[in-house]
Amino acid sequence: MQKKALYIARLGQKQLPKMCQFIEFCRKNSLEFDIAGSGRDTAYLEKMKLEISRRYNISPDRFIGEIKTAQFLLQHASEYLFAAGVGQVIIESAMCGIPVFVLSDADLADATFVAPENYAVFRHRNFTIDRQPEILRTQDLSRVNEYASCREQILQDRDVRNVAARYVDFI
Repeated sequence: MQKKALYIARLGQKQLPKMCQFIEFCRKNSLEFDIAGSGRDTAYLEKMKLEISRRYNISPDRFIGEIKTAQFLLQHASEYLFAAGVGQVIIESAMCGIPVFVLSDADLADATFVAPENYAVFRHRNFTIDRQPEILRTQDLSRVNEYASCREQILQDRDVRNVAARYVDFI
């Protein structure tokens, strides 16, 4: 079975561009995917699911609902090639040894995997993208196993490790 990608976010209008970037990246790389998350406005969420399902010709079953990120990833790690999102999702996924793909507020060209060479930049930007230098961007799926090493960088980074400990109880 081919592994899938996983997008994790609080779903709402603000996250719609990032979700579309994620879907486009998966399509470009012939990857199956799931979308996890929930939101406060359930009427909007249902409308968004239908809109996305129609726009990208995907099944609404791709939306798997709210998850507890670390717990879910530990139970389903073998199913996913990488997880995508921003902020806390990145830290939790990395701590589970799952490669992480950070999405941009701008466009897909700015999205990147957290890799050994760009970890320090992300660490100082709260694991979000704000038009980072191109040299630090990587969308190379052939290196995805290398990206899982970010867990070790977090464990060696006292400040980020302490933040991660609030969300992930197995540190």
